[in-house]
Amino acid sequence: MALSKDIQNFVNLHHFLTKSTESIRQIFLNNYKEKYNQEWTENRTSAQIFFNTEKNQSLLNSMTSKQKNYALAGDSSKWDITLFYMILNRTKLISNSKFKQIEKIKDVRNKIAHSSTMSLNDEEYQKNSKIIEDCLAQLGVDNKEIENFRLNLTINNMDKPEASVSKHILNKKEEADKYFSEQNYSKAIELYTIVIESDLSKDLKAKVLSNRSLSYLRMFIKDKRRDKDFLFKALVDVEQSINYNPKWFKAYARLGQVYVEFNEIPKAIENFTKALVLDPSNEEIKTLLAETKYLDFEQSRLAHLDESTQPQTVEERGQEFMKQYENQFGRDNSKKSSEVFENIKEILIKGDKTLEDVFLGHEYRDGSKNHEQNYEMAAKYYSKAAKNGNIEAIYNLSQLTFNGKGVKQDLTSAIEMLKNAASKPPTRKVGNSDVPIVGVAESQHFLGILYQQGIYVIKNMALAIDFYEKAAANGSSKSANNLGLLYLNGDGVEADLDRAENLFLFCYKKGSNDSISNLINLYILKGDPENALLWHNRALEKKLLYEENRSKSLMETITTLINKKKFANIPENKSVDSFFKENFPQLKMLENFCFKTYPNNKTIKIYDQRMLTEYANNGSVTAKRMLEASLLFCDGINEFEQNQNSDIHDLSPIIDKLSRAFQLEHLVCQVPSDIQEKFIAKLEKILSLNLNDNLNFNSSLCYMHMIYSNYEQTILFIDDCLKKYSNCLQMHLIKGSIFCFMNRFEDALKEFDFLIQKEKDNFEYFYSKAETLKNLRKFDDALSNFEFFIKNAPKDHRKIPEAYYSIGECKLGILLDEKNAKEYNIYKVLNDYIIKGEQSEKEQLPCFLPYESSTKNLLLKNISFVQNPQLSNSDMTNFIHCDENRIKLIMSHRKSFFDMKKFQSISSMNFNNTITPQKIYKSQNYVSFFKDIKLKQIDFRKDEILNGYKITLRVFDVPLFGYTSTFFIVDDVNGSIERISVYNLGRDYEKIRKDFPIGIWFELINPYIRQAADGQPMIRVDNPNNIKFIGKITNKMCRYCGKENSTFKCSKCMEALYCSKQCQINDWKQLNHKQICI
Repeated sequence: MALSKDIQNFVNLHHFLTKSTESIRQIFLNNYKEKYNQEWTENRTSAQIFFNTEKNQSLLNSMTSKQKNYALAGDSSKWDITLFYMILNRTKLISNSKFKQIEKIKDVRNKIAHSSTMSLNDEEYQKNSKIIEDCLAQLGVDNKEIENFRLNLTINNMDKPEASVSKHILNKKEEADKYFSEQNYSKAIELYTIVIESDLSKDLKAKVLSNRSLSYLRMFIKDKRRDKDFLFKALVDVEQSINYNPKWFKAYARLGQVYVEFNEIPKAIENFTKALVLDPSNEEIKTLLAETKYLDFEQSRLAHLDESTQPQTVEERGQEFMKQYENQFGRDNSKKSSEVFENIKEILIKGDKTLEDVFLGHEYRDGSKNHEQNYEMAAKYYSKAAKNGNIEAIYNLSQLTFNGKGVKQDLTSAIEMLKNAASKPPTRKVGNSDVPIVGVAESQHFLGILYQQGIYVIKNMALAIDFYEKAAANGSSKSANNLGLLYLNGDGVEADLDRAENLFLFCYKKGSNDSISNLINLYILKGDPENALLWHNRALEKKLLYEENRSKSLMETITTLINKKKFANIPENKSVDSFFKENFPQLKMLENFCFKTYPNNKTIKIYDQRMLTEYANNGSVTAKRMLEASLLFCDGINEFEQNQNSDIHDLSPIIDKLSRAFQLEHLVCQVPSDIQEKFIAKLEKILSLNLNDNLNFNSSLCYMHMIYSNYEQTILFIDDCLKKYSNCLQMHLIKGSIFCFMNRFEDALKEFDFLIQKEKDNFEYFYSKAETLKNLRKFDDALSNFEFFIKNAPKDHRKIPEAYYSIGECKLGILLDEKNAKEYNIYKVLNDYIIKGEQSEKEQLPCFLPYESSTKNLLLKNISFVQNPQLSNSDMTNFIHCDENRIKLIMSHRKSFFDMKKFQSISSMNFNNTITPQKIYKSQNYVSFFKDIKLKQIDFRKDEILNGYKITLRVFDVPLFGYTSTFFIVDDVNGSIERISVYNLGRDYEKIRKDFPIGIWFELINPYIRQAADGQPMIRVDNPNNIKFIGKITNKMCRYCGKENSTFKCSKCMEALYCSKQCQINDWKQLNHKQICI
């Protein structure tokens, strides 16, 4: 039913008054800042300071209780004109002349607020709106903004009354709202039902249904989530609400909340995202979406089954630590050390006084025998320590702030705290030791999660991987596990099962069970049932619920895989993966053809405008386009930095420049990280106005590029924009590109086909279509599109080389799909297009060199497999470069070597670093039937003797003397690194060096896996007779990668050899060779 003109006038004037209140609020905020030289913080802190004066106390006393509550809450966005009028009148924050203008607006507001008919004729409407306009102009509001107020006045659908709605019904609704605010939900539902059954407009009915839905939801929670009937009623109501008004953001947010209670997390995320598309600047929805995404992440990693994440008191944590210590070092050693651990707090506090507040914060956070759990008190003590620079306190305060425990929930502040903590050095000096600073790795890990999942931040896999790598390098087992999953699934990185395996093993070795299931899955994927079974049995020993639940199906899979290996005559000690890599490399050619990529990078690349100008003047079409985009973007972004606090409409020409730059060449449009959030926030504010003008159009295009990697949200946003701008080809292009990143290639193909129909000679569209067809394995169709692109694009277009490499990939795909593929010369096919691509690389602009292409790397990898299936030196170097366990062990060993040399220069004393072993084993005669074991198969968290096993090892680095035992760094035949401690070798160090030269191989029988005094695992050898030299040595071993016959020599020590210059550089920079370079 359409509204009458008089009612429409009434609602439009009400809307105008709402806009006026926003302008008055801005005047208050600006004048407050000018007078008090500080920002109004929109919370109780500012309110208490402001009203806690004798003069302003009388102001509070003059307010009604409702006004007083709003005033003391401090959120000025919720103040109405009357409240602003009272505050500005008493506090004299504005001049008398301006105050009179506010008084006039208040009088208009009072007039319509007390209207019994809720209608205005045209004459009354024009008269009152003119009063408001004149007053706003006198208050200094820009005339353009006032005019836009008028032009964009629309009826507020959520408050839209109809002539047919009686005042009695509207009063019932108000009464229901009152009962809801008093938490009398049953009474509220009763009254909302009466209102719903009345003759309402669609929009008003949508609002009341949503209110009743929330009432049912609150009743469900109040009933301790027992009666699901309340939840189903909430779902029905909110779905009906959406049917009545599908453009109302609150209904989708409400539906998201209902789905969270149903534990339908993906549906909840979808609806929160829809709500955010309709109201991009809504902070409450952003927070709800962030919380739900984090919940989704935790559930996906089965956090609810992880005992380590369950709540514990301080005492329970202490008992668990002592139990672990006892398991590692034995009951006797535990008793000896218990006194030290009882006094450890006092010892630490003496070195850092801020830890006293941190420990108190822990007690209040977790609860203890001294203090009941109290998040407010925890936040108080963390804040105190954080102000004094304690990183552990900053991290813990960020967690309370992120979750709204004990403090107001503020995700922006929480993330700032995390970034602050993550940027700090990971260790500090305590004596001669580098002690980890708690909070650094933890903050890096949490930021990795946020950027990986796009939780309250724009999803950025490059940043996520960077944070995970830093955290893993600083000892975070959880980051190692998450990073391993990315390599396992090829998510943001090229799939690398060996790298994933090392990360999962590192995670487990650090004491976490998170990676056990991932290791089992990895070994199944690699066709290694023996190791899958080994880790499954370890999981059952630890009583991991998930592994217990899937034990039957997993054993069936393992048994099937064992039988298939036997049928294929694959040796028991070989995985299917390693066997086929060695024997049939051609079958692995397409293994990494695709992996999940993302559009953003962690670094911002600067494009030199002088270079672009030079090439543009010489006729480069590509440089000319990039230069034009770069100049527009730089001008736009500089102007935005200078005018970011200006009125929205004053930003219109700036947003226009940036939009044109994005459309010309998005590569050069990389918004600096320090203003990204401000730029996005301003765009969201513009979009929330829901205008239909050039400013909205240009803001929409910029916003799509800024939130690009939040795929689902961007797709929904584009679909909403296309309802207004259906002919915008740029939006279709962005949509198609995002579909490609989401691996929704069929959907992407529809978009690119649509674009080509519109512009049949646009070579950019043909390239996008060709890439999509390639991913769909429609190689023949892809070839024709790549060829069209190469023929019509400028020769220096950055995608020309990639197009040649992709043609090679398509040709290879066609050959391998054919039955007679063996008849073709695969090497020639690949090499021809590599040559063409490399020739076209010479035409590229300097900013694109050296040219990076994963497709080219894939072709080169397949050529190397065809020519030589053995692992190349560069592959081995990369493998070592990425092995966290290897890096940490070698660096720690070399640091100990360096420190011991310094100490021995002033003392000849030896250190007794031994903790009495729990197990004593007797020497056994060497027998041939000892079973082989590899380092990766050993459980380094157990204190155990591996009776009946032998392991083949090689001395990899210089021996470490000066303790009661001699320490060696060794590797095995797979390149895995570990340290061993050999007792009873004597003090003739020259003889030991001679007997154990670098590169010598030996077998160790019955290895003893032991936790060392530093709490880290190692292999202990009490009887040197258990070491059997096997007459093998790696001559001239590379001290970085382990290859033999190395020719590069360290010019300083003249001892260390390297197989390449790169290995020498890596050993010096990455493994700190200078500490043993004597």
